[in-house]
Amino acid sequence: MVGGVADTCEAVELAPRVWWVGSMLPADRFQCHVYLVEQGDQSVLIDPGSALIADVVIRKVDSIVGVDHVRWLVCSHQDPDIIGALPALHDRGLHPDAKIVTHWRDEALIVHSGTALPFWRIEEHNWRLPLKDRTLQFRFTPYVHFAGAFCTFDEVSGTLFSSDLFGGFSADLSLYASSMAYFESMRAFHEHYMPSREILAHALDQLRDLPMRRIAPQHGQIIPEELIAPLIGQLQQLECGIYLLARDDPGLAFLLGANRTMRDVVETLVRETEFSVVARHLADLAAQNLRVSSLELWARIGNIDLLPVLFDKVILPSVVQVELTDPGAPPTVQTWIADPPTWLQVHETPSRYSGPAFTDGLDEGRQPPSPWPFRSTPICCSWTIGRA
Repeated sequence: MVGGVADTCEAVELAPRVWWVGSMLPADRFQCHVYLVEQGDQSVLIDPGSALIADVVIRKVDSIVGVDHVRWLVCSHQDPDIIGALPALHDRGLHPDAKIVTHWRDEALIVHSGTALPFWRIEEHNWRLPLKDRTLQFRFTPYVHFAGAFCTFDEVSGTLFSSDLFGGFSADLSLYASSMAYFESMRAFHEHYMPSREILAHALDQLRDLPMRRIAPQHGQIIPEELIAPLIGQLQQLECGIYLLARDDPGLAFLLGANRTMRDVVETLVRETEFSVVARHLADLAAQNLRVSSLELWARIGNIDLLPVLFDKVILPSVVQVELTDPGAPPTVQTWIADPPTWLQVHETPSRYSGPAFTDGLDEGRQPPSPWPFRSTPICCSWTIGRA
């Protein structure tokens, strides 16, 4: 450190025996960071780096332990900015038993780089790599942004080597993020490189229980402990990937909203047992995600007295009451409405609903009243009272 600022011309110790050994390329907003966990002849190089910085990485590793002491090369996915330095490292002379630590999905592509190094699959070793004085954990974060992507957590230092996750585009060559302003660098990167908010949220969920003291991404800036929680909070709300296309495509936006609603519907049905709670929640979901003003349910039941059990209130528009007394209505219906149960509330039908056009074509009895007299989203139901 020079005057409180990291001297990136040399290796930088982030925590005891944890080093940044990358290189800052001038005028490059897409810096590629490389990290070393110092473990003597069992040392670990995390995301070995691009071919553009291979010579610098080698020089810095040699200044700490020597490239010949690097036994493990963690490759969190197969991109050239991670594996581009492998040939130079191999030619320089790694540990005789050096292996590439990765997931099988990444291995399937890394082999096409022509590397002669053998592979050590994380999923075949309980997602853990025991070292001399610590253990590295691996957390699977698929599709962020590659199918085999994963993060590496050092249990001793509390350092999360997050690969592309938490990365950023930045013209600032400072090694450390100093404020929440770094989120704008993260936004630019994640909006374009992460497939969707759901996939990004899933990846963040895999890391929730880790006692992180710092996050060391492959791009952007290293995140200190005090910024971790607020930056995660911002990232969880970020629309990215395919959702960027939806900004200019209403049809796609509706489909994505419908997909999100269906997912929430399934979660609700699994979690709740009270039908009235389920129905109310479904109506609220439809209003929030699809921007509909009412939800219409259809069911055929043999016992009308189930309605007050299923719902808090059962409301009959007065125009429907008139329809049920019509001579053309089934006799069972006419008999029932002539002596309605006490739980049935008959409301005068207000003026015709003036909401979205999807209600056009509905007869007067099925129109949601406008304005709706209750706080929650209306659930309009049609029930077959008996057998006609």
